[in-house]
Amino acid sequence: MSTLSHTTGDATLAFLTEGYLFGQNRFDRWRTDAFRCRLAGRRVLMLRGTEAARFFYERERFTRQGAIPRSVVHSLQDEGSVQSLDAEAHRGRKQQFLEVLDVDGRSLLVRSFESAWDDATKHWQKASSISLLPAVSEVLTRAALRWAGIGASRNDIASRTSEFMAMIDGAGSVGPRNWRGRRLRRRTENWAAGLIERVRDAPPERATVLSEVAQWRDAAGDLLTRDVAAVELLNLLRPVVAIGRFIAFGALALHVHPQWRDHVIAEPTARMAFGAEVRRTAPFFPLMAGRARHPLSWHGTDIARGDHVVIDLFATNRHPDEWSDASRFDPGRFLHGGADTRRIVAQGAGDMVDGHRCPGEPSTAQLLESAVLQLARSDWTLLTRDLHTDLRRIPALPGSSDLNVLWVG
Repeated sequence: MSTLSHTTGDATLAFLTEGYLFGQNRFDRWRTDAFRCRLAGRRVLMLRGTEAARFFYERERFTRQGAIPRSVVHSLQDEGSVQSLDAEAHRGRKQQFLEVLDVDGRSLLVRSFESAWDDATKHWQKASSISLLPAVSEVLTRAALRWAGIGASRNDIASRTSEFMAMIDGAGSVGPRNWRGRRLRRRTENWAAGLIERVRDAPPERATVLSEVAQWRDAAGDLLTRDVAAVELLNLLRPVVAIGRFIAFGALALHVHPQWRDHVIAEPTARMAFGAEVRRTAPFFPLMAGRARHPLSWHGTDIARGDHVVIDLFATNRHPDEWSDASRFDPGRFLHGGADTRRIVAQGAGDMVDGHRCPGEPSTAQLLESAVLQLARSDWTLLTRDLHTDLRRIPALPGSSDLNVLWVG
């Protein structure tokens, strides 16, 4: 690859115009894995590749504090939550997430999802058509609440689904979509804070995910404040609903590649491979930003303390030197000792315990595999004609405006 390249002027407008392809266009044009640019007035080093992802995510080299735009922070995280912490405080909080999302916790979540899916499809069959992303998001909301031990009425589920979807959809935008997500998030936080208060006042006879989160403590051993505990509860629930985007892109992939249906139904390894290829190719959140905690060097490029570094997740998952025929959807690459699924960086890279790789990644993979199986063995017809995905929109929608589906059974 070539030496470090630079853009001239502020590239914010170009990023908003090109969306997911902003980084990839420049990496490919300059045949480099690193370039500098200005985004929103900040001098940024953009990186791609699995080695760069490990450099970014491992060994506490970078902090998220002051690196991620406040519009994103207040859409998805908030001060005091796990993603805002560093070093030992981050590792301790991450361990609490991993304990909730252990093998038993993931199995319970998948069973809850499959039960909610079965219930939903009975209603989908009676409808003239369904909009797949909202429909699947409601299934995931119902499953997540049941898994967490949170009772909810039909109206509660509808409200939480709308709120979680708005947070996710608004995080990658500026303007009205972001403002709506942040406004609805405040309502969701008030709901979650109320749950934390009630379960602390009257703990259940049997522990639930909700009651466990209510008793989480910080690095000093103090009980998390009500508001921080509420945010962490949302950080367990909202990402489950976000998997709806992977599921919708999985449905689109099954429509475009119907020859995989029988493989997915008959072979668990094919199910895994298909889900992995969806996670590699589906446009999810394109970037992650950090600030250097101390002076660093990346292949001869000096990074000063406090410098902003961005890892391009979208471009890394499509690196032409790391993925054979990277733009092609091919689950076969993950079969028979092929590509390692750990190279997929949609949810971070490196070690899950000590680094910033998402503790929900195994749950995501299992839920997506289950959903792909349900989709493969069901009878449905895609009514949407324009299947083009607009990569200028972040986060992207499958097809021109979600997928309109006639569900037969």
